[in-house]
Amino acid sequence: MILRFLATYYLLFLSQFIPTSSFNLRNTKNNASVLPIDCNLRASTAVCHLDATKSHNLTLGFQEFDSHYAKYILDAIAQNNLEAVIIYLDMKKNKELKLDLGCGPNKKEGFKGVDMYKMKGVDVVCNLAKEKWPFKDNSVDEVNCTHFIEHLTNFNGRWERTHFFNELHRVLKKGASATLVFPHWCSNRYYGDPTHCEPFSEMGFYYLSKEWRDAQAPHSDSKWNKHGYSCDFEATWGYSLQQDLMTRNTEFQQIALQTQKEAAQDIIATLKKK
Repeated sequence: MILRFLATYYLLFLSQFIPTSSFNLRNTKNNASVLPIDCNLRASTAVCHLDATKSHNLTLGFQEFDSHYAKYILDAIAQNNLEAVIIYLDMKKNKELKLDLGCGPNKKEGFKGVDMYKMKGVDVVCNLAKEKWPFKDNSVDEVNCTHFIEHLTNFNGRWERTHFFNELHRVLKKGASATLVFPHWCSNRYYGDPTHCEPFSEMGFYYLSKEWRDAQAPHSDSKWNKHGYSCDFEATWGYSLQQDLMTRNTEFQQIALQTQKEAAQDIIATLKKK
């Protein structure tokens, strides 16, 4: 309630710089033309109407957003999602931004939640598998992504995982890291959920390095394959182990990981943008 109260008055403060009945929208093809949007800025509701077939820039207060971000800002206002509006405004000020991608209702503390469903705790609604993410290049300081990428596929021409890693690389700042947690491919936990797609193994991390792709798998790079990887990450990973292995020595654990089904429960990876 306190956050919503502060967000509301932050947005209302900005509204003093905006005509009360409209936002100013500049056509990206003709910056001179200004197109009005019917908007009602109040504490409880905000309704906007924009011709979705046209491409516009949005000027909100003293800040201008290109057509891609304008769409998300207007959607957030129309949905009375003031938290998302503030996130977009803060991006312009280069404030610290930490994202929990595919968070569902279990957003990590201190992070902004992103999901395709507006569940409790979700701040930004976005289909991470298909859409260009509503964040600027090199704008994100840290990412958490827990039990999400197993729901993405590259099969049947959908290229969702490739899109995910390419967008992750685009929005992260240089040197920033993302933590990924997902079921190990040899755990039966991977295969119970009907929304899980093909497994992602440790080998997949090598393909996220531009140097490795160029030397070993150039066909998987966007230079040659329009659906390929454009990202460049340094990857490290480890595992969460079955509980009865936790008290065993390191040598025993390593042998178990190599020879025993169900030894590893999750893969826990850190991707650092080069």
